[in-house]
Amino acid sequence: MAKKPQVHRITNVSDGMKAQQQNRSRKYMWSMGIRMFCFGAALVTDGILRWILLVGSLVLPWVAVVLANAGRENRLERDTPTEIAQPYTLQ
Repeated sequence: MAKKPQVHRITNVSDGMKAQQQNRSRKYMWSMGIRMFCFGAALVTDGILRWILLVGSLVLPWVAVVLANAGRENRLERDTPTEIAQPYTLQ
């Protein structure tokens, strides 16, 4: 009995590389903007708020890099079909 070939839907296709890079760059820039705000606000505040903002400005670069790099591999793992169609071969 012949096995039916698996049909892939176009909705399973991931975004293009350029679109993914733009999204990751946008996330990184937003995180760095928030970091700069935290650092600037720490310069003009006093007390515990200053220290919280300084810690935020020190931690945000790491968070920004992790978020920016967590793009393509997560999407590919989630959209990978459970059964991969094998190419036809001549017999």
